[in-house]
Amino acid sequence: MTERSGPGRAAELLAQEPFFAAFHRRHPDVDIVLLPRPAAAADPAPAVGLDDLRRLAAATERAYASLRPLLPPDLPDPTRSWRPAGDLWAFTVRKALRGLAGSEARALQHRLGAELHRRGWRVWGRPSGDVVVLRAGNGWLDLEVRSGAAATSLVVASPPVVVAADDLDLLRAEARRDG
Repeated sequence: MTERSGPGRAAELLAQEPFFAAFHRRHPDVDIVLLPRPAAAADPAPAVGLDDLRRLAAATERAYASLRPLLPPDLPDPTRSWRPAGDLWAFTVRKALRGLAGSEARALQHRLGAELHRRGWRVWGRPSGDVVVLRAGNGWLDLEVRSGAAATSLVVASPPVVVAADDLDLLRAEARRDG
């Protein structure tokens, strides 16, 4: 306990923390410093409007479409969805490239990385065990390509935003319909 808080204030703080109160009773010779609890979060950011959310999804779709010529031919459509990112939501376009692994996957990652770098995206990657990961971002959208032993997955994601619950239901239905 610090002298600055005073013995009355110290006892009051310890009473709020049963673990430390019991510890202090057993070990009065040990100084205990209790930091204040973090302040409650400010009012949450307002939800993004439905039209802006649709534009966000469309921009994410366009980014995937612009990369499509670099992917293997004859692929089925990707999966489109709104995914949670903490308390926020991000629109994602996901594509599983089954059977694309090894040197073919590394070549794809190299092509994608070079093209995104040419477009001004920040590109980085690293092996993680048996998985090779390429990440890229343009300050707004993010891309991740993971290549493992049997497949490669590609994800283009919008920035996470606040989405109203009613809008989320509608947007998810639209993504299922369009995907």
